[in-house]
Amino acid sequence: FRRVLFRSSMQAFLKRNGYEIGEANGEMTEATRNAIRSYREQTGLPAGDHVDDALLFSLGVADSATYRQVQEYLAKECFRSERLRT
Repeated sequence: FRRVLFRSSMQAFLKRNGYEIGEANGEMTEATRNAIRSYREQTGLPAGDHVDDALLFSLGVADSATYRQVQEYLAKECFRSERLRT
């Protein structure tokens, strides 16, 4: 869930700022990877096509409140799935 949410937001940001990513659907396509490489190079982030906290925070996708909310949601879902298994 977290990955798709952040990837979709990241793709939408990149697309709005002129990077060709194809469809903003949360999938890591080659076009998305190329856009990430270009963005990282242009903004001085470490090279690569990976998605990490530095990239998400740079894009404004993962401000501290959003990041905290997603982490809390994931903790609740993990707890819920553990309860269902027992």
